[in-house]
Amino acid sequence: MAMKQSVRDQIRKNICYELKNIHIGGSDHPVVWRVKLPMVEPNIIKWLNSIPVFPRFYWSDRTGTLDVASAGQALQIKLTERADNLDVFGKIRNILAGSHPETRFYGGMRFDPARSAGTEWEPYGSYYFFIPRLEMIRKEDETDFIYNFVLTRKNPNVADIITELETLVDTAGTASEAKWIPISWSERFDSPDIPGWQKNIEKALDYIHQGILDKIVLARRTHLQFQQEIDPLILFEKMLEKYSNSFCFYFQLQHNLSFLGVTPELLYSRNQEQLFSEAIAGTRPRSEDPVEDERLAKELAENRKEIDEHGWVLNEVEKNLENLCVSSRRLSNNTIMKQTYVQHLYAQFKGVLKADIFDNHILEALHPTPAVAGSPQKTAVRYISDLEEFDRGWYGGPIGWVSGSSSTFAVAIRSALLQARQMFIYAGAGIVKESRADEEWQEIENKIMNYTRLITAK
Repeated sequence: MAMKQSVRDQIRKNICYELKNIHIGGSDHPVVWRVKLPMVEPNIIKWLNSIPVFPRFYWSDRTGTLDVASAGQALQIKLTERADNLDVFGKIRNILAGSHPETRFYGGMRFDPARSAGTEWEPYGSYYFFIPRLEMIRKEDETDFIYNFVLTRKNPNVADIITELETLVDTAGTASEAKWIPISWSERFDSPDIPGWQKNIEKALDYIHQGILDKIVLARRTHLQFQQEIDPLILFEKMLEKYSNSFCFYFQLQHNLSFLGVTPELLYSRNQEQLFSEAIAGTRPRSEDPVEDERLAKELAENRKEIDEHGWVLNEVEKNLENLCVSSRRLSNNTIMKQTYVQHLYAQFKGVLKADIFDNHILEALHPTPAVAGSPQKTAVRYISDLEEFDRGWYGGPIGWVSGSSSTFAVAIRSALLQARQMFIYAGAGIVKESRADEEWQEIENKIMNYTRLITAK
């Protein structure tokens, strides 16, 4: 359906008003500006599915107060070779400095940018951040439609901007009404398999007993093959219904390639000089029986192996916050975070950042946490590369968004890559001296069920 004349007129009015307030100056960096219109709250997932451009990105927080859907890109920063956080976030910071103050980059990075990418992960690169062309943002009960456009020193042509926006919106189809159809996989491959997993655990425990490592997080990749393609956005919509108490993310580069997940873990959130972070580790399944569920929670809270595993994460986060902040404190300690199918030990932190600390410094300090890598951090990452035969890709990496005044990144665990008729599911377990291979295998199975239960459920 074509854009209504009243909406077109309002956009034209807003663009003309915004252009009067822009000072491009002499910077060589592009300037990104935006127009915003309040909308009657739609189903923004269905809106996203109706926009015929890529990439598509969706983000929602754990509280249910923020949902973001975006499509197309006004500007991107993508690196396929090895780079460091300073290179990437220096570019981001320079662009944001001259752009509209509410402009956001969305995206993320690989768990280990130094490792060569597997074929399935190559399109995502080492880092991929972009400013979308179109955004739909819901905060609380208000929803805004945003159109981002890039300006240069040459005077922008308002008519061209309107025409481009009309073309994007007018080509949007009717919101998808497709419903989920349960599907079974034709083949399943686990990397490593059970014997390979047992060998990896034996090697990891040997490193721990030698004092080389205190903890290492080892992951598995479950590769499912199907007879037909799965609609990734319909699957993700089904996930949102089940896992509303998680950070939910969806990053679709093209029709048949999507990275998505439901993660309980916040890496950090920055609001001006305020910094928030968390420590999550230790796992027990949930039970539909309230008495049994509480028994499992109590067992988790009192289990020495789980307490030690969580302790490595606590200590590392506290040490890093001391380096980043003029002051920091723990807001909670060893409480239980209950997810849909699993529960974890959990603690929160708050700090006040030192002067001249930016997102690249925070990411360099906090990623990867002992919850996804181990301790000591650099040693654990090196041994993960030696022990795991598959590429983690963006699994375990930071994913989220960054603006000039704030940023939020979650840890992309409980995640999967959908590629045509294939799904790669990733999950890991923390290995400490008390770990047993069979128990850690089952812990990962519980996490993988985030997907296998959904795929086969009606």
